[in-house]
This record gives sequence, structure tokens and C-alpha cells, in this order.
Amino acid sequence: MCCAGAVWCLGDSHTSLTSTEPSFAGFYYICFQQSKASIEGYYYHKLSEWYQSIELEHVPEKAVSVYQFH
Repeated sequence: MCCAGAVWCLGDSHTSLTSTEPSFAGFYYICFQQSKASIEGYYYHKLSEWYQSIELEHVPEKAVSVYQFH
């Protein structure tokens, strides 16, 4: 199994945002698993829901891709 991970913090910018703007403060944990073609991500911020997660998986298409250049 091959897994690459990363952890980073974008600073505490939540104080300068309005309630309608997203907050990018907090810690992000991600793991890319090449064998499963998936990415798992976790987000933590003390003033938000403590643990939020997302999982992305590759879904192969059974159609021909079409590109148009202008």
C-alpha cells in the first residue's frame, strides 16, 4: 500500500471574516491512497464542528472524452 499524507495550517484568519464567508483557519489532514485512487481529508477548527471529513474516490467513465478548443 502506498499512501502519501500532509498536514498544514493556514493561520487563524477566522476573526477577519463575516459569517457568510468560509473560514480557512484550522488544521487540515489529507491522505492520498494511490492503490485505491482515493483522497481522504479531515479538518479541525476549535470554533467549528471539531472534526469534519470528506472522501473522494475516482469513478471511471465508460464514455469517450470529447474536448473542444477555441
